[in-house]
Amino acid sequence: MPNKQEIIRKRNKELIARGAYLIAPGEKYKNGVPTGREAIVIGVPKKVPEKDLSSCEIIPKTIDGVETDVIEFEPPDILPPPKVINLNARTSRHRPAFGGISCGHPDISAGTIGGVVWRQGERYAITNWHVGNMNAGKIGDPMLQPGPYDGGTLADSLGYIVVKPPVAVSGISPCPIAGAAVKLFNALARFTGSCTRLPSPVRVQSGKNLVDMCLFGPLDVVQMQEIVYEMGLVCTKNWKDFTPGDKAAKSGRTTGVTVFDCNYVNATVRVGLDGSTFAVFDDVDVFGPGCEGGDSGSLILHKSETVGQVGALLFAGSKTNTIGCAWRNVRQIGGLD
Repeated sequence: MPNKQEIIRKRNKELIARGAYLIAPGEKYKNGVPTGREAIVIGVPKKVPEKDLSSCEIIPKTIDGVETDVIEFEPPDILPPPKVINLNARTSRHRPAFGGISCGHPDISAGTIGGVVWRQGERYAITNWHVGNMNAGKIGDPMLQPGPYDGGTLADSLGYIVVKPPVAVSGISPCPIAGAAVKLFNALARFTGSCTRLPSPVRVQSGKNLVDMCLFGPLDVVQMQEIVYEMGLVCTKNWKDFTPGDKAAKSGRTTGVTVFDCNYVNATVRVGLDGSTFAVFDDVDVFGPGCEGGDSGSLILHKSETVGQVGALLFAGSKTNTIGCAWRNVRQIGGLD
């Protein structure tokens, strides 16, 4: 059997171009019943009959010898919170701070502090790249607790950005030649009666994204504790990969503590950043619903009777899914102890 992860890495750009938002190793289902056959799961916003699709939108029934299973998958976004200040324990100022509460760059809205991580023997807070103002945020910029939507000002600075790997971003291409070519082709198609149309040209990212992460600090115990609100003491050095079927939990600024299942691992997901740009993330974990705007940056822990091991960093989602960066990638790329 071909290696599904290698196939996904090799073919993900093509499948994203065909309209996929999720590409993950999984199992083939038929009429809602598992068949026991391995498959590459392709998530699209809405399943439609093949006859209603153009040739460039059709998902192949097999890819490099492996069956595909097309499912409906609501496109995830980076979850900005609603523009309403709802002050409570999670959106208030805390010193010492702790995981599960509001934070944010001065130029964004608000996200969540995941918790304390260790790097080269020092303590830092972790959240998301987009909570640190995406690629516009710079090393040395202040991070506020609470975030601006929750009343945070520069007087509420809780350390400075020290690590924030850039994210390669894609979007509608500004290239006039590509735009003109698409318009010309579609005009010819209409004139000849063809039902085939080309979509708007897309500027494709040139890099590979594995994490949406930001570290700020360093922070001593007076500034921040290794506690996640309503969950308890969390040591992020104690971690474990998720596998499909695992129970998981997070504690976030907006929805508090929620519990959900891990559905896919080693997945490729297209995540919306705003109305015209998106980023494709590889090797991420996909969970069931359990997040809303402002929960970005939460630690995703293994659910157990005690506080479980950390396994992922929440960074995106929708009404039907929660997306997390695998903690092994967060550790490696962030240089965590």
